[in-house]
Amino acid sequence: MRWMILCALTALSATAAEPVRVPAVTAEGVVNAASYEAGKVSPGEIIVIFGSDLGPAELKTLEVAGGRVTSALSNVSITFDGVAAPLIYVSGGQSSAIVPYSVGSALMTEMRVESNGVVSGPVSIPVTAAVPGLFSADSSGSGQGAILNQDGSVNSASNPADVGSVLVLFGTGEGQTDPMGQDGLLAVGPTLPKPQLPVRVEIAGEAQEILYAGAAPQLVAGVIQVNVVARPKENSVEVPLDFRVGAARAFNRVTAAVVAQLNALAPGATDVALTGVDGQFHPSLAGTVERDELVPFSVQDAGGMTVLSGMVQDRVVLSQLSGRYLFSPRLRDMNDFGSGARVVAYDKSGFAGKDLDVEFERDPGDDRPGPSKASRSEDGDVVRFTFDPTLGADQESLSSVIRSETFGIEATATMTIHVMMPDGTMLTGTVENTQGPE
Repeated sequence: MRWMILCALTALSATAAEPVRVPAVTAEGVVNAASYEAGKVSPGEIIVIFGSDLGPAELKTLEVAGGRVTSALSNVSITFDGVAAPLIYVSGGQSSAIVPYSVGSALMTEMRVESNGVVSGPVSIPVTAAVPGLFSADSSGSGQGAILNQDGSVNSASNPADVGSVLVLFGTGEGQTDPMGQDGLLAVGPTLPKPQLPVRVEIAGEAQEILYAGAAPQLVAGVIQVNVVARPKENSVEVPLDFRVGAARAFNRVTAAVVAQLNALAPGATDVALTGVDGQFHPSLAGTVERDELVPFSVQDAGGMTVLSGMVQDRVVLSQLSGRYLFSPRLRDMNDFGSGARVVAYDKSGFAGKDLDVEFERDPGDDRPGPSKASRSEDGDVVRFTFDPTLGADQESLSSVIRSETFGIEATATMTIHVMMPDGTMLTGTVENTQGPE
């Protein structure tokens, strides 16, 4: 992934222009390599230069010598106020370089491109403290960011980060560092430079906790890595990221995939708190519907009078992402016949010997209640979902989710509905023909 950040800089196709005598480039053709913002540069910023006759017809990528990215590549050099810039790649139509840290002392810098001994005219570019930008996964400057999840895997819609976990972001344009940036140097420690200006990351408009902001280990000076705890106010596979350094805000706003994950439920676990996952954004909940049937239930008092009846919507999905079965019951169409009975919990059996994850499924704007807690029996067979507050007959519940490590389903599971009467009496009703794991 770290090498991908540098490779991402070379993703745009480079086509050699018709040969001309002098390399041609304008200030408008100099842009931030991550965000494509033009019109200014900052110390250590990785830039892309568009023009003509800037280098060889075929793309030539960076070289490393003595722990530094070189400033000469395929008979091309790019200078700022006479200081040679480290080169990421060169080609006829576009090249990429790292602005020397020495430009930070000036208000303007003069850039020149030399190719095969021929030097372009000077290009004057304003210098500012920071021109921040975040790299995107497809090098377009927008959409899914080039981001790692906490476990080191690549963040994507099919591999989202969990709410509260760490996202690793990569960008450029953070400006001068402490200790002072060294042109082309690979970040190998033991001291990694950090930006002199404060760094801020917002997800969906809210500031997030930053654990680290500084040089990206093993990558060249000019790439900033930001480790941020992701707690967006809404779960989504496309939550917008806002990156700021000092007073400067990133020209581009890439996105990340951050959704609540299911909770592991081991045998004997009690009162595991549930917050709900957004079904329309959570890729592991999508799949093939194996069963979706309405099963009636009723609860009687000691005298045989029905105090609550209704339907269990017994739904089973085979997840296309995880390959596991998702058992997702919910209660609906209830009638208490004036008894005032309320649902406290329901149990679903048949899970002995299985690894389980649990939650309930919710979507934005859906105000139906979901269970607040989950527990599991010591032998692992029974999973209990508890409602707090309790569920009235005039309500329908959201679907619980039990993700089971199993290879099939069979109609051997039972469900037990637990209700509480107005006087505190607890009653139960059993549904025999629901589906459970094989």
